[in-house]
Amino acid sequence: MRTQRTKCTVVTGAALLFAGYCETYAWRRECKETLELHGTHYLDGGGRVRQRPEVAIARVMLDEMRELGAEFGLTPAARLRLALPSPEEEPDEFELFLAGKSPQRRD
Repeated sequence: MRTQRTKCTVVTGAALLFAGYCETYAWRRECKETLELHGTHYLDGGGRVRQRPEVAIARVMLDEMRELGAEFGLTPAARLRLALPSPEEEPDEFELFLAGKSPQRRD
């Protein structure tokens, strides 16, 4: 009897975080669609106005998206924390002179 082999793939931490971000977005989107269809409030059995649970769920999902998005540099503050290589600076003429090299003229 032959057994079927399946391909095993390694899932990295970044892939799991991104999958979590996508899943959180899907939940938030579903809540927003429900709220657009039914509104943000409803009347309970006693005639009292209540907030739909999707309002709170959408808020929590947005907070989770912010947290996960920061891991990918999706916010301005998160982009500042990313370790990016600094651009190469051209040495000035005095630094070249001290190093014994002649500066190139820019005409």
